[in-house]
Amino acid sequence: GSTVTATCTGSTSPLSCSASYTVSSLTGGSHTITASLAADTNYSAASNTGTLTISTASPTVTVSAATAAYGTASIPLTASVAYSGSAAPTGAVTFKVDTGSSVSASCTGSTSPLSCSASYTVSSLSGGSHTITASLAADTNYSAVSNTGTLTITMAPLTVTVATVSATYGSSSATLTASVAYTGGSAPTGAVTFKVDTGSSVTATCTGSTSPLSCSASYTVSTLTG
Repeated sequence: GSTVTATCTGSTSPLSCSASYTVSSLTGGSHTITASLAADTNYSAASNTGTLTISTASPTVTVSAATAAYGTASIPLTASVAYSGSAAPTGAVTFKVDTGSSVSASCTGSTSPLSCSASYTVSSLSGGSHTITASLAADTNYSAVSNTGTLTITMAPLTVTVATVSATYGSSSATLTASVAYTGGSAPTGAVTFKVDTGSSVTATCTGSTSPLSCSASYTVSTLTG
């Protein structure tokens, strides 16, 4: 690098010499400092070396919160990586949710912060809050860091379709049926009930392993008018 002139103080040996040196362009690791003394009338020129260690800096990872409805196939996860050096971090950025598999992110930007994103499969996640972890791997200049954010899986809408039923006046009961269509990876587990007008509710039995479920119940209609 360039040579800078030092200022030396002291009236007895040893003199103490110092100078400010720009190190912003230096990479992490060990570098050689060379101190040189020019010759004068009484002393010959001399030099010696020492070590300058540039330690790795710690970037800051900020994870964006995300929301998806239950049953959604995949969503983008995003995070920013802020850094202080002249060069951007080159370590891989990955995302994972809870204890799931990690996926590699793509990062863009030429200045701090970088913007990183990846598509993540969420179809198997249950409703509620989940933890997003974004991790940056170490490189020569930057240490490994990670941070977390929240992914919220909201309840998915269902479609209930009630079949039209006919019964003769005076019949004791009729079978009521309905279908329940859903989009998630697992079927709804909430109870299905039927009632007619303001009558009592009866619990239905639902069958099926895929959408839509088929639900039915026997309902007393003997008191109903035509």
